[in-house]
Amino acid sequence: MTKVMLDALSALGVTWRLDGTTLTVHGGGLSGLQSPVSSLYCGNSATTLRLLAGAIAAANIDAVLDGSPGLRRRPMDRIVEPLREMGVDVEASEGKFAPLTFRKSPKRQITNQQSKISDLQSSVPRPS
Repeated sequence: MTKVMLDALSALGVTWRLDGTTLTVHGGGLSGLQSPVSSLYCGNSATTLRLLAGAIAAANIDAVLDGSPGLRRRPMDRIVEPLREMGVDVEASEGKFAPLTFRKSPKRQITNQQSKISDLQSSVPRPS
């Protein structure tokens, strides 16, 4: 886990401890995440930005994810668009670049496509 990820987790209210080579993270679940007071800096780590984007979207909190000039040049539309389709209020610079701004939005219903498929399969008559 990178320093920028640990700093971002701290800003979200997550506590952690590094003891030698052992990292212990004390999470509080999605309801334990809090909106940070400033933007979360992801450095040049697209992995950090993508992982945090998912957690922030699921926690439905206000947050801004930003990064280095290099990270700001990398398109993030392949994560921004699916989040928007799920009802997440997220804005990206020029529609697809960092910084990504998340705003808390009313409760949204995220449907599970797998459950729809299994419902469909269970409704198909089977030979006896």
